[in-house]
Amino acid sequence: MQKPYEILEGVIPKDYLEKAQKATLELKNWLLENALIGKSSNLGTGRYWRGIETASRISPVLHKLYTSDFMKGIVSKYMSEAYYYNDQAVVKMPKEPFAFPNHYDNQYAPTGLHQINFMWILDDITAESGDFKIEGTSVRLKAGDILVLDGNTVHCSGKNVTDKPRRAWACVYTTTDPNYLDFFSGRFI
Repeated sequence: MQKPYEILEGVIPKDYLEKAQKATLELKNWLLENALIGKSSNLGTGRYWRGIETASRISPVLHKLYTSDFMKGIVSKYMSEAYYYNDQAVVKMPKEPFAFPNHYDNQYAPTGLHQINFMWILDDITAESGDFKIEGTSVRLKAGDILVLDGNTVHCSGKNVTDKPRRAWACVYTTTDPNYLDFFSGRFI
């Protein structure tokens, strides 16, 4: 990927968008209803946080979308070889104290593992719903967009102060096989 990010406007088919909206909200409600935040997990980092790592391991709907021909068509434009790595349901509930500080995705990966995040925007992202900034600049994203974000690009997002959930789903693939993982180890493209 030559640019730090790209916005693919309105590319998610309506039925896929609706399925992902519903599935990510169901996962967040499951997380909250079972008081799992902060508890041990067998997903990703080993601890539940306000987002849900490897969401498609839990949700058959998200698994089907993460491994879909639709995603292969998009990912193949950016990666000649791609491997499954991680997907995260990031749902900010109304007035939830949930923000991300500046970070870049590759800082959480082993050395040499390069990721590209194909983030599905499931609700409009505004200053009030959790302002999304890339390299310090606010970026407006609409439901149905996919934000393609290089793993070395610094980004952050604020709290959702609205009365509605703000949903996004990060579909992350790597350029090399993360064969040390017990999940999503395998070639996508």
